[in-house]
Amino acid sequence: MAGLKERNTSLGLIAIITVLFCFTAKAQIITTVAGNGNQIYSGNGGLATGASVDLPNGVAVDKNGIIYIGEAGDYRLRKVLTSGSIYTIAGNGFSGYSGDNGPATAAQFNYIYDVKVDEIGNIYLADVFNYRVRKINTAGIITTIAGNGISGPLGDGGPATAAYLNDPEGIAFDPYGSLYIADGNRIRKIDTAGIITTVAGTGVTGFSGDGGPATAAQLFGSGGVAFDGFGNMYIGDDSRVRKVNTSGIITTIAGTGMGGFSGDGGPATLAQFSSISSVIADSYGNLYVSDSPNQRVRKIDTAGIITTFAGIPIGNDPFGYNGDGIPATTAELWDPQGLAIDLKGNLYICDQNNNRVRKVIIDCNTPTIHVINSNDSICAGESIALLGAGASTYTWLPGGDTSSLISVSPLSTTIYTLTAATGTCSATNTYTLYVHPLPVTAHLTSTITPICSGDSIVLSQGGANTYTWTSTSYTFTAADTVANGVKFVPKLGKDTFIVKGKDTITGCVNTDTVRVTVKKSPNVMVSPASAPPICPGGSVTFTVSADSGMVSYTWSPTTNLHPSDTSTIITVSPTVTASYQVIGKDTNGCTSDNEALVIIPQDTISVNSAKICVSNSVTLNASSNIALSYTWSPATGLSGTSGSSVIANPRNTTVYTISGIDAKGCTGVNTATVTVNSLPIISSTKTPTISCSGQPTVLTASGAFTYTWSTGTVGVTTTVYPITNTEYTVVGTDTNNCSNTATQILLVNPSPTVAINGGITSVILNLGQSIILNASGALTYSWTSGNVTCDSCALNTESPIANIQYCVAGANINGCTDTVCLHVVVENVCDVFIPDAFSPNGDGQNDEFKVYSRCIVELTLQIFDRWGNQVFNKSDLSAAWDGTYGGSLMNTGSYVYQVQYTLSNGKTTKTKGNFSLMR
Repeated sequence: MAGLKERNTSLGLIAIITVLFCFTAKAQIITTVAGNGNQIYSGNGGLATGASVDLPNGVAVDKNGIIYIGEAGDYRLRKVLTSGSIYTIAGNGFSGYSGDNGPATAAQFNYIYDVKVDEIGNIYLADVFNYRVRKINTAGIITTIAGNGISGPLGDGGPATAAYLNDPEGIAFDPYGSLYIADGNRIRKIDTAGIITTVAGTGVTGFSGDGGPATAAQLFGSGGVAFDGFGNMYIGDDSRVRKVNTSGIITTIAGTGMGGFSGDGGPATLAQFSSISSVIADSYGNLYVSDSPNQRVRKIDTAGIITTFAGIPIGNDPFGYNGDGIPATTAELWDPQGLAIDLKGNLYICDQNNNRVRKVIIDCNTPTIHVINSNDSICAGESIALLGAGASTYTWLPGGDTSSLISVSPLSTTIYTLTAATGTCSATNTYTLYVHPLPVTAHLTSTITPICSGDSIVLSQGGANTYTWTSTSYTFTAADTVANGVKFVPKLGKDTFIVKGKDTITGCVNTDTVRVTVKKSPNVMVSPASAPPICPGGSVTFTVSADSGMVSYTWSPTTNLHPSDTSTIITVSPTVTASYQVIGKDTNGCTSDNEALVIIPQDTISVNSAKICVSNSVTLNASSNIALSYTWSPATGLSGTSGSSVIANPRNTTVYTISGIDAKGCTGVNTATVTVNSLPIISSTKTPTISCSGQPTVLTASGAFTYTWSTGTVGVTTTVYPITNTEYTVVGTDTNNCSNTATQILLVNPSPTVAINGGITSVILNLGQSIILNASGALTYSWTSGNVTCDSCALNTESPIANIQYCVAGANINGCTDTVCLHVVVENVCDVFIPDAFSPNGDGQNDEFKVYSRCIVELTLQIFDRWGNQVFNKSDLSAAWDGTYGGSLMNTGSYVYQVQYTLSNGKTTKTKGNFSLMR
């Protein structure tokens, strides 16, 4: 198979592509991302650059580029969206401590010193003078995660929320998710379980311990804490930067310990700092340090060399603000504090006393690619040269070549990545080299081996837009070349087919060849060509022959074939009409076939089976496509043994065999089953067992599937109310539709006639009256309502106070019952009589002055003389004045009574009047 590209190119098969990477050396530019220089709170919801930020001390940037600013002077946390808008997300602007477990916007802080954001967006704050570290979750709820609000060093080994914090000014996460606190002269760690420990510092202020365990070292006072990507910890220790490696060993990596400013461009260990307030590491391992009193942010690179990265004191005024859009090393800063780095490597600075957050853009220009000639794609098998320029070092992927010029011969489209570097600034660009596959492949899709005369084959091609087929002996027509996969019959003998394909888009071409040999097929013959029909069990013989050159024959199917499927003469005995195929194979491997058909008339007899109940009969009918006569067996229960129809009445389930004979003597057989089902055994029960005249009795049947009662009820039960002896019948039918009958005779006992007080049904009483209840007409009694004195007595005396119904059930000697009721209406007629005179002379008549009534339930009686003096007062139903006062007889004359009484109906009355005392 050969490939070529049909297009003109001045470079032949090698094309040179120049990749130009442009690196412009320029200083990092400083800009303001938040703050207008004023301290008074303003700008919420507007652009951050137009808002006031009050003494920004902590800053963080999340993975989405959102900036978080801790305002120490305004006790708020604010965020700047990527659109530049600023919003308050925590703090109500008042100093204090409050708000845990509620919305962060309602919380109070006492000087936010540092801010960090974890991978999922939770925010952490160093709340210095509340001696706490606080967390705002993604739902905006604030909690305390470290510190109990009391200054001190206690709590190591226990929950961080119960620990004392001394001066929590800096916080940072290690690569494993633990949080570290720069807590005065110690560094403390909160693991993922919330347990706090000390990992650096003894708690004694000083400098010592380099080369030994960090927990045994002295620190002056932490100015921030940070981690690099390897888990090494960096501590801003007054005028030094100290490092704690992953083994816990502490060393000094920057600063002499003497306050001042010196050392830029040399080893950081020989440099002087004034006082470090913050430290952070970028993804390359470079450190950035806020050297606040020197008004600078300084950088320590991975080789340990220190430089000023941002800030410069100008003239006699060592701090201030001289604008944005200028190189960071020419910008004035005023007390730089917290630092942050975004995913692009840009540095953010809390320019505290300028009341701004500044951003230093770290910019290595992205290179561009220029293609010198137009050959930006190749065909498979071609080579091309790639050239990089404009940098000091180069690395190509794939391949790893470090030369600026490389030659490649990819077999498929490949993306080449070139990383180019000049100094510490590097950039990457890619170039996609499109490789076009050779456009055509050809193959014979016929599965026949060998190809014999008369066989059809398919020549297929693919991968191109246009094709041209040629042959040494076959002339292709327009139809043959219209589409891929044309089926045709090649000529006898050998032939070579060649296809040329071209991709009209890429210009790539290719050819492929298919060689075909066509051999002559044999002619196979079978005798007799048409055999007469036979009955099942009969046989017929066939002989196979061919014109010439045969090697073998194969018959199929092999069922009922003798002597073997490879014989030239066979005898077959099929049970149904069958076609036998024979395939003959010649010396060339070509085959041909023929077939022999054996027809067996099929006598198919159809007959019905049936299910009957004992003593019933059924008609069995036989039919057939060709049978002339039928024979039935056994004769048991049959009306006859011949004919197409018989009546069957067997006593037990019986299988009958039906044989049919046609005009050729061929027979057919079938069977019919008559299933005889027994009758169900029906029984019935009654509830209750004793029947009383007119009382309900439930009859229940069993032993079948459905039931029909002589009452007309269809179901398992029927309820009857006989008044005389009665016979009931039920017919039960089972799931086989067989039925049987059962009978139930009810002997009915008479019921008693019960009466109350001779048969009255209602009576009216006055309140307080009694009634005698006298039941009669039965042997035993049971009062079922009315709450009588004796439930089982025939005679009761009752004094109802309200309307009531008395019911009694009476039973005779057979247990039959009758129930009657008497309705009693109680009328509440309450007459009250107060006399207008009485004569207490001891004659037993009208000797007391009192109130007369049958229905008073509460009574108070008071008596006054004519001058208003009370001579009697009593609250009791028996209250009565006998005409005396203090044991002495009162004079005759007029007196005044005052009465208050309550009747049984609940009504209360108060009245007064005059009466006379006479003797």
